[in-house]
Amino acid sequence: MNKNSLSKIFKKSKNETKAEEKIKHVFLKKVISFIATIIISIPLFIILYQYVPEIKIVIADTYNLRFDHILSFIIIFALINLLVRLLKNIVFGIAIMVIIVLTINFFRNKYSYNDIYTDYKSLVMYLVEKPVKVPFLPESAHFRNATKVNKAIVHDDPEVRNYAIVNSLKYFSDDYYYRKYGNVVRYFSIFKEINTNWKYVPDPIDKEYYASSKESILHLSGDCDDHSIMMASCIKAIGGEVRLVRTIGHLYPEVKVCHRRDLDRINLLIRELFEEETKGKSIYFHIDKDGFIWLNFDYSDSYPGGKFMNVKIVDILNV
Repeated sequence: MNKNSLSKIFKKSKNETKAEEKIKHVFLKKVISFIATIIISIPLFIILYQYVPEIKIVIADTYNLRFDHILSFIIIFALINLLVRLLKNIVFGIAIMVIIVLTINFFRNKYSYNDIYTDYKSLVMYLVEKPVKVPFLPESAHFRNATKVNKAIVHDDPEVRNYAIVNSLKYFSDDYYYRKYGNVVRYFSIFKEINTNWKYVPDPIDKEYYASSKESILHLSGDCDDHSIMMASCIKAIGGEVRLVRTIGHLYPEVKVCHRRDLDRINLLIRELFEEETKGKSIYFHIDKDGFIWLNFDYSDSYPGGKFMNVKIVDILNV
């Protein structure tokens, strides 16, 4: 074989190698572009999806497909992907800066990779196990025996305050939970302590007795009025907002836990802290005119936001 033939073979081999490297380079750029698009799209979707009008597709009368979520993500992904292609160097630079900031935050125990994972997980859980909004239409603004009930709620009594503090720290005391979710973790701890130990005891015959929270702490027993008064006292004692809701033949406490924009995070928190109790069940809530979420803290279920005994509301007392 002459030198010219060898030279041609060598050039051909070199050109093929360059072509393969170019293909690999293009493929790598596409992969990086796709990852960058995902990294940017998901947080943006988490921020924006709650403002998109709800579009449901009912399948077999049981399964509801949230088409608005799918459509929103597709549009956001397409726009971000276009932006990445047009401004790839800038976007890659921002992505690198985000990684650096998250890494620094990781060592400073601030918002970092674990928090992002939790936020993504809460979104997925919210889409799969979406809480159930229950209509909140009170029929009357007049609460029967409001004076007696308010008098029984002694949240500023030292014994009640101490009981509330101790039991707000008894469960779910991990610093991560408090840093991420704030005081709502303390409310859930009080819920667990009271409702795990509460025993139902009826009122005297022909008399409606309202035990003060100071009385109920001694025995952790009484009827629905006594339970509601004690729960309200303990939640208020650590800075929470409570209202008592009367339905036909029942009274239960509701606690303000978050704004509607944070419902997906609270949904995940409940399902993590009360994993066994919520398995296969829905979380129910009321939402007020200002967009705040109120959860049922009744003893009728073993987790916050359990199913209501009766959804027909008679009257409400903000305490």
